[in-house]
Amino acid sequence: MAGIPEPIYQTLSDYLFHPFGAAIAPDNTKFDQSFTKLKNSIKLQSYSVLDDCYYLHILIPSESSAGKYYDVVIEFIPPDMMHKMKNEMSEYVIQFFSNSPSFVYKYAALYKLHGYMIDALQEKLDPNYADVLPKDADGKLSYDKSLYLACKFIHENRLTYLSKSGLRLTHKENFRNMVDSILDNDESLSQTAYDIEQKAKEEGKVDKKKIDKFVKKTLGIKDLPNSNKIPKVIKGKSNVKENGVIVQHPRTKKQPIAKKAKITAKKSTVKK
Repeated sequence: MAGIPEPIYQTLSDYLFHPFGAAIAPDNTKFDQSFTKLKNSIKLQSYSVLDDCYYLHILIPSESSAGKYYDVVIEFIPPDMMHKMKNEMSEYVIQFFSNSPSFVYKYAALYKLHGYMIDALQEKLDPNYADVLPKDADGKLSYDKSLYLACKFIHENRLTYLSKSGLRLTHKENFRNMVDSILDNDESLSQTAYDIEQKAKEEGKVDKKKIDKFVKKTLGIKDLPNSNKIPKVIKGKSNVKENGVIVQHPRTKKQPIAKKAKITAKKSTVKK
């Protein structure tokens, strides 16, 4: 991959309308149709606060597996001391996490490589894929549907969810408990893929190749992990701490960054 440009951090509005510095807003017709369909089922599970950063935990329903939800977390980071003291968070810069399979296999390594992944939640990613670029990766950052839906949901409810006083009317979760409540993506993918396999079999598909093709198409990914085998569920342990103990957190060793300020991207072990 060519040299990695320094990240340009963005607000929620930046991400929705001009992601990653795009001059022209992308066509989000399909995502907006999904939002219209799912918006009454999207919900804020909780929020948490750590080192003046706000974490909003959003549950996004799966379109392919009834009753299945994916965990999305959007971190809001104060760009400077002035904004840190304000009630509104519309000018905070954001970082991301999702355990949606499409995000994990299309964008997680890219987001991590370019510095847009929430540090404290990286351990929730399957280590076999968190640092591996997809085969067809062109290095281009873009939306994942789960992130777009979560951000649009927050934006449409911004009077409550982008306001510290508004958030106080919702459920606040201890940061450690929030992290522990989120499924590792291999657990999430295993259950989702299993559900889709069962659906394929109910529809009369018995050929393994056809079932795999059906699963990949439904998940929106080109390759299933581990040579087309559904991964086994492996329960990961979180080492995130709080209450005075050092945590893996993007701002523990750096000062908050200004909106669109450039910083040096962190070293990554992404395989090329």
